[in-house]
Amino acid sequence: MPADKKKLMMPRRGISDLKQIHAIQSPVRIALLDLIEANGPMTVAELAACLDCAMDGLYYHLKIMTKSGWFVCTTTSASRGRSKTVYDLAQRPYRLEYKPRDAKNRKAVTRIIAMLLRDALREFRRSYANRPVTSGERRNLWSGRKIAWLTSGEVEDLNRVLHRLVFGVMRTRRQRKAQAKPISFTWVLSPYGGGRRAFNRNA
Repeated sequence: MPADKKKLMMPRRGISDLKQIHAIQSPVRIALLDLIEANGPMTVAELAACLDCAMDGLYYHLKIMTKSGWFVCTTTSASRGRSKTVYDLAQRPYRLEYKPRDAKNRKAVTRIIAMLLRDALREFRRSYANRPVTSGERRNLWSGRKIAWLTSGEVEDLNRVLHRLVFGVMRTRRQRKAQAKPISFTWVLSPYGGGRRAFNRNA
């Protein structure tokens, strides 16, 4: 079977515990989660440097993430007798489990998606005013939407592309390099109900 036709290898299980999902309903905690997934274990100082904020403002969020089971922390001896606390993901890679028939799951997951989209918009606005690359092969600012009528096989192909992006190009625990820059990739794939929408004719 060709490599691009193999069954997608997703994480064995998703996060479905409501307490855990509620714990990440915060832009700061989502950012901490994404940074540690991308970089591997990190200290509070490293996280604060990436987020350009004071360390004191992160301890509260790290405590919640650890207590809810998202993070595990280990303390090791450092130079001059000082200890160093490092935070890592309890499960890698992580993903939320969708349960369409569970109203509480739908509500909790939808809140997370809404927050991610709002954060993506904030980043887009910020980047747009900061001389982004908007054309060519090194373009780093891009947004849009496409609607297409796809067969089941084409939906499978689309999922393979997304899988290669998410678990390949955007794979976890990549080594940070001097010439590399953090890039955010946010997407939504969903059936389109355009025919059932009530559009405002005056809009």
